[in-house]
Amino acid sequence: MGLFGRNAEESYRAGKKYSEYPTEEDTEKMFGSFEKAAEQGHAGAQYELGLLYYEGIRAPRDLGRSTEFFIKAARQGHTGAQSCLGDCYCNGDGVPKDLAKAAEWWTKAAANGDTIAQFNLGQQYFTGRGVPEDRKKAIELYRKGAEQGHAASQFRLGDCFYYGEGIPRDPAKAEEWYQRAADGGNEKAREMLRSIRNKAVSDGPASRYSEKDVIGEGEKKEAVEQERKERYTDPKKEYDLGAAYFYGDGVPQDQAKAAELFKKSALRGYADAQYALGHCFNIGAGVPQDKKKAAELFGKAAEQGHAGAQYELGTCYGEGNGVPQDLGKAIFWLEKAAEQGDTRAQARLADHYHNGNGVPRDLGRSFALYKKAAEQGDANAQSAVGSYYEEGIGGQPRDPERAMYWYTRSAAGGNAFGMCRIGALYFEGSGVTKNYAKAAEWWSMAAETGDAASQFNLGVCYAEGHGVGRDKGKAAELFKTAAEQGYEDAKDALNDIRT
Repeated sequence: MGLFGRNAEESYRAGKKYSEYPTEEDTEKMFGSFEKAAEQGHAGAQYELGLLYYEGIRAPRDLGRSTEFFIKAARQGHTGAQSCLGDCYCNGDGVPKDLAKAAEWWTKAAANGDTIAQFNLGQQYFTGRGVPEDRKKAIELYRKGAEQGHAASQFRLGDCFYYGEGIPRDPAKAEEWYQRAADGGNEKAREMLRSIRNKAVSDGPASRYSEKDVIGEGEKKEAVEQERKERYTDPKKEYDLGAAYFYGDGVPQDQAKAAELFKKSALRGYADAQYALGHCFNIGAGVPQDKKKAAELFGKAAEQGHAGAQYELGTCYGEGNGVPQDLGKAIFWLEKAAEQGDTRAQARLADHYHNGNGVPRDLGRSFALYKKAAEQGDANAQSAVGSYYEEGIGGQPRDPERAMYWYTRSAAGGNAFGMCRIGALYFEGSGVTKNYAKAAEWWSMAAETGDAASQFNLGVCYAEGHGVGRDKGKAAELFKTAAEQGYEDAKDALNDIRT
């Protein structure tokens, strides 16, 4: 390869590198690198520019420019560009609609193993639009795509077997292909499996697959259009599929695949995907942990009004994760999220007001925020509201019975502080009848979660025989566990019990 080709390849590779979870600055560099390589005739770069113009990434969406680059790359034998060019001719995107030319380009791409082209060409042969009808050829193309894991091809092959379309009917094989398609995220396959298992689908010919369900006119979108969306999927669908892979909802869990789908959607500016990808980088799920990238993505989504991202960005600024610590910005974003009803933001903002951290201390404001979060089920906030009533602070009257109510709700949500304080109220007989046994029971539950105060309190019960049998060995064990967590009273008690 001469110098010219080397420079083009280097620019192309630089563009690909910048395209990996890009920041706004990286997107500019990515576009510039692809442009430089494309000008030198690099087919891969021409294809990438075609996609960028089609999707409207960095530059306004321009179907004419998109098709121009696809044609340049396709004529050099680039498989992806050939497949995309077939899409363009099928849908009239940037060129006059021409199903015969669509078939011509899909045939080239299909021969090189492009699964979307194989599927689209199969649809053409199935309906005889743009090519002579040939269902045997259609099934052959579906099978090629299906065997490479293409979910839509697997679904159509399942249909052919289920309804006996161009192939002997075989419900068992149909169900096998439907299952493989469902595992790949195909919602129609999931619906079909549910219908088969509920015996809610006809065994007769597939009236569902008229021409308007594949390539042709009609009220329903063309199946080719649906397959085109696999390449230029709308961002919500990419995000939804990413979420399914992230949690293993109906598909095998694959967080790396989820992150890749979130990335594609995030590049199109979809706030939910920016937030989800930020979460992936924040915890290192499917991608290497990178707090800086996480904060950048949370920022993009937060600017669009995404409450969850506003909370996360506020937390980043509050703790200095991925960004320099800035309590003013932390409060700003937490306020934004709290105004939208985000319970985590309400509770965290309440912490700031309770402690006077970044804002003047204001117990009335902190109580109001804790109460909002508590009423929405936040267990930490519920325990905080309980403590305000127990202590009579934040403008609230001292009311141990109301404190017990909120502590009980927080304990039901697994909050150890709430459990600990319920034990204390029973031990003291505050708002309830004094009951050492119940106090020990609650402290035991909280101690199992690792709560040091409860471990100490339960140790006192065993040391003195309150509500449990006296057992100095058990008391010492509990004091030791609490002391190891830095609980000072437990250290003193452990020394006392050993002497």
